Amino acid sequence: GPDDQGKNVVAIFTLADKKGTVYVDGIGQNDPAVVSAAIQNGYERWVNDTYWVMMPFKLHDNGVRIRYSRNERTLETVYDVLELSFVAGTGLTSDDHYWLYVNRKTHLIDRWEFVLTGQKPPPSGSSWEAWTNVGPVKLSLQRRFQGKTAMLRFENVAAPASFDESVFKFSSVRN
Repeated sequence: GPDDQGKNVVAIFTLADKKGTVYVDGIGQNDPAVVSAAIQNGYERWVNDTYWVMMPFKLHDNGVRIRYSRNERTLETVYDVLELSFVAGTGLTSDDHYWLYVNRKTHLIDRWEFVLTGQKPPPSGSSWEAWTNVGPVKLSLQRRFQGKTAMLRFENVAAPASFDESVFKFSSVRN
């Protein structure tokens, strides 16, 4: 994505050691400070973005605490509300706190509410809509933010039947 100066930055790295290759406007970078900053930014974006797309699959990650909070009823739906918190030091924002509204009929999350690190209650929230089969998994590809006109959509989401893993092999940076 773009950096603070509007330059296109691509960071290709391994999650385990955060080592990899960085390109700015298509030019390979050798400056360790530039590479390190871009990889850290890419890592933080990856953590945030994958959480918004794949949170249900991350419920069993180390450091995640899940507790049954309550059930909640609307005229049409009964929800099991799960409270999600984190052990200190987990992830980038271990003070975040979530409530997942799991529809008893569909077993899918219809919405979540959250108080993020540094925010004060009441929680913000968004819907989880447009549940779609993407390859062998079902993902929610749309969020509407409570009390706002903003919406987040994930488009062109696909899961290939097979994948060329050679794209993850690194070569030396060339200018």
